[in-house]
Amino acid sequence: MIILLIIAIFSVLFYILFLQTKEKETFDNHNDVSINYTLNNEIDGPIAYLRNIRTFSNGFYEQSSHENPDSDDCRNDEECGINGVCLERNEIYRCNKIINKEAFRFVEENRSHIVIPNVNPERIVMSFIILTDNVMRTQPVLTTSNNSFELFIEDSKFLVKTYSDNEVKKYYADFTLKNNKLYEIILRSDNNTLNISLDRRILSIPILKKRCTNDNDCIDNGICLRTSRGNNYCTYNRIELTFGMKKETDKQLFFGGYIGEILFNVDKGSKNVERCNFDASSYKNQRICKQECNRIDECTQANCDSLCQFTPKCEYVAAGRHTEDCIQLCIANNDCDANHCNDQCRNCGQSCPWNSLDETERYDSDYYDKFGRPSPPRISIMNMSADGTKVSLRWKPPYQGNSPINGYTMFLYKTFDKSEGVKVNNISTMNCGEYCNYILTGIDSTQTYTLGIKGYNSFGLGKMSNLLTFKPDKKTISKDFSIVPNVDESVIGEFNYCNVEEE
Repeated sequence: MIILLIIAIFSVLFYILFLQTKEKETFDNHNDVSINYTLNNEIDGPIAYLRNIRTFSNGFYEQSSHENPDSDDCRNDEECGINGVCLERNEIYRCNKIINKEAFRFVEENRSHIVIPNVNPERIVMSFIILTDNVMRTQPVLTTSNNSFELFIEDSKFLVKTYSDNEVKKYYADFTLKNNKLYEIILRSDNNTLNISLDRRILSIPILKKRCTNDNDCIDNGICLRTSRGNNYCTYNRIELTFGMKKETDKQLFFGGYIGEILFNVDKGSKNVERCNFDASSYKNQRICKQECNRIDECTQANCDSLCQFTPKCEYVAAGRHTEDCIQLCIANNDCDANHCNDQCRNCGQSCPWNSLDETERYDSDYYDKFGRPSPPRISIMNMSADGTKVSLRWKPPYQGNSPINGYTMFLYKTFDKSEGVKVNNISTMNCGEYCNYILTGIDSTQTYTLGIKGYNSFGLGKMSNLLTFKPDKKTISKDFSIVPNVDESVIGEFNYCNVEEE
C-alpha cells in the first residue's frame, strides 16, 4: 500500500512538472490536442487552454539583420559570431541569434491557438512577445469573443480592429514589420479605452459598444443594458481571449510563428504603456474632446488624436425656422461641415423644430423682422436649360411683414471668382401666386454660381433666403453651401441694378 501511495504521489508531481516544463517538448502529432496550462510562470496562475500546440520552447531564433532580406549574409555558423547560427529559410542563408524566452510554436496547418477563458472585459492587463516568418500574410494575433477588439498582422503592419454593430474601425501601427523579428506587445483595457504598446509604439483606441434591443443581439452571452435615454448597448461579465485564431463566416484564420512570455493580469507595462484613461465616447465635438483630453498629464497629443478621431467634428443639432435656415445656422459653426449640416437638417424627421411651430411662432426674432420687413423666402432650383444658360427658380411668398411685398432682389456671384463682384437683379411680383417663378438668364454653363433672394416692401429689404450653389453643366445642386457676402440695404445703391424680363 505504501509503495502504491508513493507511486501515486510521484505521478502527480511528474504531471505538474510536465505542464510547467521549460524545455522543448513535442506532443503527439494528431488533430485537436488540448492541454491545460497555467500562465505567469505560476502553478496557481490564470488558466489557459493550449489547442494543437505541439512545441513549447525556452529558446528560439531571431534573425540578426533585416537589411537585404533577399540575400545571403552567411555561409556557416562561424560567420555569425558567438552565439550566432547560420540558418536557411526559403533557400536564403541568414545569421540568427538565440532568444532565451519561453514561447509556443504556432503552426497554421495544425490550427494552433491558445484560449484564455473567464476574462473580465472591463479590465485587461497583459503582455507577450511574437515572431512570425511571413508578415505579408494576414493572420490573427489576439482576438476577443465579444469582438470588442482584435490584433492582426496585415500587409507588414500591426492592425487593431474595433467593432460596433456592422461598423469596423481599423488602426494601423506606423512602422513596417520584419520577418523573423521579435516584437513585444503590452496592452491595457480600462473602461472604454484600449492602450496598446506595439514594440514601444503606443496607440490609444476607443473601444466601441454594440447597440442592442434585447439580449439576443449580444453575442457570447452578453446582456443588453438598457439606459434611460434608450441608447441600449451590450455588456459582458466574462469573455474569452484567443491567441492565433479568428473565426470568420466561411473560414478560420490562424497565426504562424511564435507567441510567448504571456503575462496575464500582471502590470509589466506600467512604465511602458502610458496610462491615458480618457473616455472619448461621451463627447459630441472633436475639438472639445481633444481639448479635454490634453488636460490629462498622462495623455499625449498622439493619444488624444487617436481617441478623438471618430468623435463628430460638429455638435450642432437641428434648429431654425426651416431646413435651409437650419443649414445656414449649422455651417456658421467652424466645426461643422456641409455633409453633417445637410444630414442634421434634412433627416431630422418629426424632430425638426419647425414642425412643431405654429404660424405665429415661425416668425420670432430669428425669422421675424421687428421693422416690418419681409421674412426670408425659401428658394429652389426647378429646371435648367439644355445649354446650361438658363435656370428656373421657384419659391413660396414669405411672411410679408407690416406691408405687402413689392418685389424681390436677387444676389448672384461666381462662387470661385468673386473678382467680378455681385450681380443684383430686381424681380417683380408679376409671376407670384401661391408660388413665385423666375427664370435666370445669361449665365455661363461652365461656371459655379451662388445666389440668394431678399424680399422687400415699403419698410425695406428683408433677410436673405437660403443660399443655392450650383453649376449648370452638372444639372445638380452641390453641397457647397458657400456664404454670399452680406449686402446691407444702406449700400445697395452702389450696385448696378438690372431688370431682367420675365419669360
